[in-house]
Amino acid sequence: MRSRSTFGRGCLLLITVLAASLGAVLLVLSFLPFGTLKSGADWLASGGSAEFFDRAFLRRIVNVVRLAAALLLCSVPLYLGRRHVGRFLRDLGTSFSSLARDVVRSLRASVATRDRAHLVGFCAIILVAIVLRLCFLWQPMRYDEAFTFQHYASRPLTQGLTDYSYVNNHLFHTLQVHVAYRVLGNRPWVLRLPAFLAGVLLVPASYLAVRALYGKQAALLAAALVAASSRLIEFSALARGYSLLCLIFVLMLALATFLKRRREPAAWAVFAVLAALGFWTIPFMIYPFAAVIAWLVASAAFKDASVGGARLLKDLLVTAAVAVLLAFLLYVPALHFTGVGAVKRMLASTRVSWSRLAPELLASFHTVWLEWHRDIPVAVRAVFVAGFIASLVLHRRVASHRVPVVIVVVLVCLIGLLVQRALPRTRCWLFLLPLYLGVVAAGLSGLIGLVEARLGRHTSTIYAVFGLVLSVGLGVGVLCQRSVYYSTDGGAFREAEELALFFKDELRPSDKVLAVGTPRPSLEYYFDLHGVPLDHLRADVTPDTRVYIVVGQPRNQTLAGVLDKYRLSAPEGVEPEPIGHYESSVLYRMTGLRRSETE
Repeated sequence: MRSRSTFGRGCLLLITVLAASLGAVLLVLSFLPFGTLKSGADWLASGGSAEFFDRAFLRRIVNVVRLAAALLLCSVPLYLGRRHVGRFLRDLGTSFSSLARDVVRSLRASVATRDRAHLVGFCAIILVAIVLRLCFLWQPMRYDEAFTFQHYASRPLTQGLTDYSYVNNHLFHTLQVHVAYRVLGNRPWVLRLPAFLAGVLLVPASYLAVRALYGKQAALLAAALVAASSRLIEFSALARGYSLLCLIFVLMLALATFLKRRREPAAWAVFAVLAALGFWTIPFMIYPFAAVIAWLVASAAFKDASVGGARLLKDLLVTAAVAVLLAFLLYVPALHFTGVGAVKRMLASTRVSWSRLAPELLASFHTVWLEWHRDIPVAVRAVFVAGFIASLVLHRRVASHRVPVVIVVVLVCLIGLLVQRALPRTRCWLFLLPLYLGVVAAGLSGLIGLVEARLGRHTSTIYAVFGLVLSVGLGVGVLCQRSVYYSTDGGAFREAEELALFFKDELRPSDKVLAVGTPRPSLEYYFDLHGVPLDHLRADVTPDTRVYIVVGQPRNQTLAGVLDKYRLSAPEGVEPEPIGHYESSVLYRMTGLRRSETE
């Protein structure tokens, strides 16, 4: 046995030395001049000349080679600390087993609970959430969805996960859409399936977080409000990563409440992975990540944690570092192929001057407020406000934590805005909506609790019925108002499929279709979906070409503006022929277009 152990250690040492040597060689080679590397490549080539090896090829591979070298060199500290690493992995495995047993035990206890009314009400609310989101899953594809799919998710992952020329490529969400597309095919509901599942899971996740923060009755009301929120329903039915970011934030908040009470390495590992996946989805994850971290720090500072404050802060620091490292590694391919400079330019372009910051922030917050309360009657909005205020006033009565999480989150977001000095799109604040609704639910449960003694043993049934009626009532309002369908967030062009089907039967092989801005990606998507050649959307126009021009009206497009984008002009006497008036566009047909002389 001892000889086998010695042989195993010898093999491990040999592998480590070889890996470290290869890493050192690759690192040295990556810093050699181009001429030296070119000579070596030519010497190794069979024909005496490596034609593929040029400066552009070297720029593409040098960062990958350096990353591989760094990973190989990491084998040395891993070998030296193998005992500590092995002990950590064993402890982590034991922790995961213990955590899994606790989760299973909690689920069994929940199902076997005597409080059947609460369980039935919760399941019914989840069913309402599913139905409400399914009602909008087949709506027309919007600009952002179509653009993301056509340029990222439909391509091989080597392209879709490395092209970060636009920040609307939500990489983790793109990966999920790509898998769904490859498995189930190209249909709008398929591309929206990851966002839909995240939106549905947000309801039980909000229940868990609010239950840990405010108790089970508030959690049931919070689940009802999240299930019927018009804004959350909208982004659960759009192929974008915002509902996924909401889910990650709420899960991290629920984990944070657990980690304050119990030190569990497995839970910290899940916390770090969730944070890294959130960053990989949208870099705006810095706000929810910083908010949860700040709340844990405040809890430790105010001794609002069963785990010792020093122990909690140490675990938090290590976990945050691991999360940032994992996020960086996930972004390495995108940063390598796109370049850090492109990301810096995009971030710099969003900065606002100090004189404009305050008024524009107030206008943005007002828009966010209106969006969060969309499709909610004015009287119910007043109840929401009363519930929010009541949760702060009755915090000690309704909350199981000392530091109000909503105050910490708001302060962190305000500080971040002042530091960044930028105005994010209002949809970026969507992750705060489940928390806001949870605080409202806590306030409402606190107000009900003032008379709870009079409810007697029917308290649970009353809460269950109230939650279900609340979700159904608000949900019916969402379906009747149809604000989700008519929303222009993300670039709505609702007649894109109708136009694609028209062009499928109408277009001749030489015909062209001109569209700019919002209509174009949507048309590209539906052209591809219905088998209309995308060559028709290419602007190689001659005077003999019959051209169809889509002019989007809500975006204040004009026929002259569309032609100018393509550098085309019509000779005198050539008049456009309007052949279709649609909900948000006008379709023209023309011939005789020429290249503009100002080109």
